[in-house]
Amino acid sequence: MARTILVVDDDEDVLRILRFSLERAGYAVQTASDGQQARDQIDRQRPDLIVLDLKMPRLNGYQLFAQLKSDEKTRSIPVLVVTALTQGSDLSDEDWARRMGAEGFLTKPFDLDALGQRVNELVAAMG
Repeated sequence: MARTILVVDDDEDVLRILRFSLERAGYAVQTASDGQQARDQIDRQRPDLIVLDLKMPRLNGYQLFAQLKSDEKTRSIPVLVVTALTQGSDLSDEDWARRMGAEGFLTKPFDLDALGQRVNELVAAMG
């Protein structure tokens, strides 16, 4: 049975590219365009892995990530953060994500091969 990956991003092009790439690699892929939609999906069907953008409307990736890691039912779901870099903050998005417990971090624009390799590594670590 294929592992399920939830891709959360407000950019429809990114969702389409990631869905195509991950499905081609043999994964079952769900998508959500904001954190609230993702949270609803996670509550209905827990994915094996989440690929998460941080900067989104409504419930953003920072808020969703914090919710997931503070909830006993979801804190063990691996999260790969894929987001655009922002300048001028005291704590970089990568530092923040790693402190929160992200299993990986890629910046946009990202290399599909690098993303696929990291996803495969995380899935392999699940056993």
